Amino acid sequence: MPADGKATSQSGSDRMAKGKQVYVRHCAGCHGSEGTGDGYRILGADPANLTSPAIQNKSDAALLSSIHQGKATMPSWNIRLSQQDARDVLTYVRTLAK
Repeated sequence: MPADGKATSQSGSDRMAKGKQVYVRHCAGCHGSEGTGDGYRILGADPANLTSPAIQNKSDAALLSSIHQGKATMPSWNIRLSQQDARDVLTYVRTLAK
């Protein structure tokens, strides 16, 4: 800890790198390594293409809700991922369309 007693927060690039690690471990199987939705199909539905404008234009709150609550063909991740992990994944997902 720094001399002033305040914990330093990780930089945006550190958060993105952590998000990529979590994404590869938990998300890439369905959403694909590049986020294009070309991974495994569950219940016959295509996984969301995370690079699409339809996803990228959603608010952070909406996407975090999808991660935590799940969707009809996507499990909830609120037990498996901490809130920080979910935010880190979102930080990484935001880079996929670039």
